[in-house]
Amino acid sequence: MNTAYSKILEKLGIQSLNEMQEQVIDSVLNKSDIVLISPTGSGKTLAFLLPLIDLLDKRIADVQALILTPTRELALQTESVFKSLGTSFKIN
Repeated sequence: MNTAYSKILEKLGIQSLNEMQEQVIDSVLNKSDIVLISPTGSGKTLAFLLPLIDLLDKRIADVQALILTPTRELALQTESVFKSLGTSFKIN
């Protein structure tokens, strides 16, 4: 696990990633398509947001990623989790 992830997880009070999260991170970083089917509260949102941070470039001010969600509620949850990561990236 990289140092940036360790700092974020510590900030969130998470000791380690679960197996699903580790596999998702590898897939996202390899730019593979992923479909996650896992129970509510299993860490799916964090699983795809952590590697997304690695793929974003702080020098680029334009939109770099688009996250589509099936409901407004899930979009708000994703926004909340992203903000809790404490990155310098803006999310709308």
